[in-house]
Amino acid sequence: MVISLRSAVGAAAISITAVAGLSATAWIAIDRGANMTGDSASTSATANAPGTSGSSSASASSSSGMLNPKIYGTGMGYDTKANVLVGPDGQKVAIRFKATTTSALRSVRFVQRGGAGYSSGTGGTMSVSVRADDGAGHPAATSLAQQTYAPGNPAGAWEKYDPVTFSKPARLTKNTIYYIVFTNPSTSNYISVNSVYAYKSTAPRQPIFADAEYGLMYTSDSWGALEKGYAPVVDLAYANGHHDGQSYYEAMIDRYATISGANRMARERFTVSGGDKTAASASIRVRRSEGESPLIMTLEKGSGVAIESVAVPAASVPASAPGEDNGGAVWVTAEFTRPRLLSDGATYNLRLSTASGTTYTTFPVRAGTDKGIGGFAFSSGTGQSTTNGSTWTDIYPWSNQNLQFFLTLVPATRTTTTPPTAAAPPPDSSPMSGCRVPQGWADRVLRPSVMCQWVADE
Repeated sequence: MVISLRSAVGAAAISITAVAGLSATAWIAIDRGANMTGDSASTSATANAPGTSGSSSASASSSSGMLNPKIYGTGMGYDTKANVLVGPDGQKVAIRFKATTTSALRSVRFVQRGGAGYSSGTGGTMSVSVRADDGAGHPAATSLAQQTYAPGNPAGAWEKYDPVTFSKPARLTKNTIYYIVFTNPSTSNYISVNSVYAYKSTAPRQPIFADAEYGLMYTSDSWGALEKGYAPVVDLAYANGHHDGQSYYEAMIDRYATISGANRMARERFTVSGGDKTAASASIRVRRSEGESPLIMTLEKGSGVAIESVAVPAASVPASAPGEDNGGAVWVTAEFTRPRLLSDGATYNLRLSTASGTTYTTFPVRAGTDKGIGGFAFSSGTGQSTTNGSTWTDIYPWSNQNLQFFLTLVPATRTTTTPPTAAAPPPDSSPMSGCRVPQGWADRVLRPSVMCQWVADE
């Protein structure tokens, strides 16, 4: 159904400050239809050829230039799909992005949505254009490249992921802002463009992107500001093999993991790639159903050996029922007592637990890499859950999915500290018998070395 929204303003104070808000229009809809998981979604398009990767956080086809270099993980948080009709009352959509390479933009792949309330008539003929910035933060009036696209309008509810390939591609310049603009002259034959939506908008809207470099706007009149809660789902494929955009297109709210007691836990299991990482904190998007015990966030080695556990107060997570796309999930952050070194090629877990009598839930977000949608996806990890405390399984094993999480990175530091002068050992004693553990190092794995120095093994 098409839902008319009215603006709402609120605030939530958690470890990451959130400001809630909805933007009003008569022609947007929160996609409450089937998630179209597995075989229920159609795709008639062939996946774009894989490109080059500049970041270990990215899928094999994406470029790192748009991504926040200070975080590692999914860095995406949202509650639902959200579509915008293209055509009725002159409705048009624009996706803003910063080009990460200098090359011809060969094609645009996006999520097309149809069915009752989402499409009408034949589906119409959509115009997809590439435009420069007009200097005021809006698409220019003229196009650098333009291509028409007739999606059709199959019976029933449908979703597909066709690429639109430009017959005369525009050559884009690295680090420059551009727009993909969707228009349709028909008011009776049209479809929707899908994106993803978070009810409680945050600053930045998505941790993995800078607000000014990636976002969505729509209007039936003059262009305005980027929409607060929206994140585009788009694969921008260049002739040189690079891809911009992001691939996460589905909020798997019906496959949430329950966190309660010793048996029911969730985790993101990931293998570090692209070099060592040093993490100062971990953030996760969760909701709380009942109880007042804290959420325990544990960073651990792949073997299950704990590196550090941090308790997040229950008050940081407002209570709400699980399995709904009503905006109950919030970001919370666990600050480590000191930066934690994560070694390239090693596997780690970010595990979530709590005491019995309290229940938290978290749900994964699904990337469209198996639908041919390139762009960013955290391909180094997967969301998992357990119901017996020992056997862990992927929350959705048939597709690339992750928990909504990220680690905040800091520059790597390795220190060797000499403790205060200790009494000299007797001549006939062990050469290390006079050494003392330095103050504040009790939580480290230590090994003594010569001259009574203590070096922390990461």
